Amino acid sequence: ELVAGELFALIMIFMTDPVIFFIGFLLTVTAFFMVTAGINLIIIWSVPVKNQPMAIAISVIIMHLFGDVPSPVLLGYISDTHSPLFTLTTAVVSMTGAIFFWGFILLLPPKKENRRRMNGDDSGFIYEELANSN
Repeated sequence: ELVAGELFALIMIFMTDPVIFFIGFLLTVTAFFMVTAGINLIIIWSVPVKNQPMAIAISVIIMHLFGDVPSPVLLGYISDTHSPLFTLTTAVVSMTGAIFFWGFILLLPPKKENRRRMNGDDSGFIYEELANSN
């Protein structure tokens, strides 16, 4: 979903027709928001049942703290000092960098306790395996 959203965003930058631009914008935002379900699922699977509400709450706070709060200020500053095309390009390039770093993390070897599950032993969720190891 992230790669599709990034491709839509890159194509959207060079559109001069407002209708095509907003269609590209709709596709970009839709693709980016589709990732949220997977992130929440991973968070839920990674913590014990009694800590799941707190884990989701902390996740939302961190997303707002590092995403929603500083981005309008930074993009507003860039927009005030540069052209609109430069501002949009900066936003898209920043998102591309974030996607590449996220992809790099996926290439790292998994933790020892998760290897068993990846090799076909599907005896339970990750949080059950972690709880049994204590």
